[in-house]
Parts: sequence; C-alpha cells; structure tokens
Amino acid sequence: MHKQAKELNERRFVRMESIFPFEAALCRLDWDIEGFYNTVPKALEILKDRLAQTKKDNEIVANCVGHSHIDVAWLWRLKHTREKAIRSFTTVLRLMEEYEEYIFFQSQPQLYKYIKNDCPKIYEKIKERVAQGRWETDVFGYSWALPQIMKLCDIETFVTTKISWNQFSTMPNDLFWWCGMDGTQVLTYFIEVSGEEDDIDSRFSTYNGMVNPHSVLGSWKKFKNKELSRETLIPFGFGDGGGGPTRDMLRMRQTMDKLPGLPQVKTGKVSDFLHRQHENAAKTDRPVAKWDGEFYLEYHRGTYTS
Repeated sequence: MHKQAKELNERRFVRMESIFPFEAALCRLDWDIEGFYNTVPKALEILKDRLAQTKKDNEIVANCVGHSHIDVAWLWRLKHTREKAIRSFTTVLRLMEEYEEYIFFQSQPQLYKYIKNDCPKIYEKIKERVAQGRWETDVFGYSWALPQIMKLCDIETFVTTKISWNQFSTMPNDLFWWCGMDGTQVLTYFIEVSGEEDDIDSRFSTYNGMVNPHSVLGSWKKFKNKELSRETLIPFGFGDGGGGPTRDMLRMRQTMDKLPGLPQVKTGKVSDFLHRQHENAAKTDRPVAKWDGEFYLEYHRGTYTS
C-alpha cells in the first residue's frame, strides 16, 4: 500500500480512493499483541470486500509475462550458466502448476540446447508448455540486416529493451517501423520498464522487471507513443543469476489487478500483445514513425554479441 500511495501522490483523488480499503482493514485490527492475530482474518475479509466494491476504470493495461535473461557468458563460467538454466526453468515449470494464468518466455535458444542435453526430462516438459501456449520462444540481436531475415522467416515484429542503455542517445519512439537494408519493414516495440532502483524519468529500462506499482506505473509513464496504444509489456523475473519470476511476484500481480488507481495488471502472451500493436499501427490516422538503420548499443562498444 505504501509503494502504491507513493507512486500515486500526484493524483490525489485516486490516491485517497486507493487507500480507503486499507484504512478500513487497519481499523479493524486489534493492535494489542495478545489480540492482533485473532483480528487479522476479519481485517483481510474487509479489505477484500472493499476492494471488490471499488471500481477500477483505468483503460491502461500492463501485460505481465515471466522472463529470465541469463547471460551465457558474463561474470561466471559456462558450467554455471547451464546450472542457472536448470534451476530457473525447473522453478518456472513448478510455478506453472500452481498458477494457471502464468505465462513465461525465454529469449536465448542456446539455453534450450543446454537443457536438451543436460536435462532431457525438463526439455520435454518445456515442449509441453510451449504446445499449450504458456511458454513462448524468442531471440536476441540488433543487426540492420535483421528485418529482412525476420521477414523471410515470417517474423513480423521485433522487441528489445537494451537500446535504452545507450550512453548518449535516446531513441525517439517505442512503437515504430524498423526499416532494414533492403527497405523491409518490421514493427518494433521497445520495452519501457523501470528498474527497482531507477528513476522513472531516466532513460534506463530493464528486462528483469519487478511486479510492483513502480514498474507498472513507470511502464506507462515512460512509453513514448501513447497516441498509438493504451497497453504496455512488462517482462518480470530475476535474470543474470537466474531464477525467473517468484511466487511473491505472481501474487503481487493478482493483487495489483484489484487495486484502484493502477492500470489493469494482466498476464498475457507476448505474441498476443504484439498482434494488438500491429492492429493499432494499421488503424491509426497518425503517421507511425520509422527507423532506417541498425540499433547500435552505445553501452556495449567492442564487446561480444549474439
């Protein structure tokens, strides 16, 4: 509640409306140490009832999808990468059994190859979830030749976030057409999710998002093309060290979707979100921006790339 109220401090009425259910619940608690725990169930019942009665009329939708970007070679040995993949994907599969709405996507094909070799049983379970539409595959890179290659593979859309890490240049748009070397165009979406310790107004965005009011409200505030779409995409979960989404993140998503003052916080597939962005680009009467050239990441000068 504290984090939500802090993020909503500029919208006073919405902020008060979001606090009222919590105040009603807090007033029902007996703060004496002997009676506190006996009053918690009733306070929780009041909170749930008040939230159910509160109208949530926000048109903005934050689409949350689980993710864990594990660098194959960075601050650890290759064998550790293989271990991280096993642990992370095992956790994903276990949580999918608990949360039917949980959708996950993984953007590194090399990790699938490791899993297939190291843990074939996990690999088969991943294939089952892919077939069910709950596990999505993707890939990683920025070459100017990529739009043409993607089109030849029947891929219509490109998504990234790392260009926000540029040292000097800020990309002017988040939803636009990327023109390749031969003129081929693919619709491109830049993920705009504030990191846990980052100011919403900063350039930086992350693909290791947390599911909280800071990331949800930040994703909408940072999105540059509000004239084209009323939705954002939030990949959430621990990367680098691995782990992916946690049980607390999945529960927080459910809770925030009920809170007034916040966007609708839904789960969804990346592919479905991108189909809707194609529809938005097709039906708008405004010009959709174009980018003709490579996506050069100033932050990664002279280093390896996939």
